[in-house]
Amino acid sequence: MSRAKKIKYIVIHCSAGFGTYDSMKRYWFDPKPKGLGWKTGGYHRVIYEDGTIINAYDFETITNGVGDFNTECIHICYVGGINKQTGKGLDTRTENQKAGILKCIIEAIKWLRINGKDTTD
Repeated sequence: MSRAKKIKYIVIHCSAGFGTYDSMKRYWFDPKPKGLGWKTGGYHRVIYEDGTIINAYDFETITNGVGDFNTECIHICYVGGINKQTGKGLDTRTENQKAGILKCIIEAIKWLRINGKDTTD
């Protein structure tokens, strides 16, 4: 049975930095104290500033984006979200990232519908 029927949220994250997907994976998987020591990464999709989309996990896989809610979530992340000079939070989404986010949301909704989730709510 697909986990689609359990999904309640499509969560949009920022990476709070400008590193690569490989650097994210090192942080997730490296043992503590340098990393988080996770067995699964944080996002289903990662979107670079140029709009390139990394398909990190299929939507069937539970990832680690929001503690205690991951079984109910699909996680999409854009690279950025902070001011490069000050380190303070900032909406740094490029037009390409905005288009990529929308593309990922549409992809997720299609997957949910194909797998039996009523998305009319």
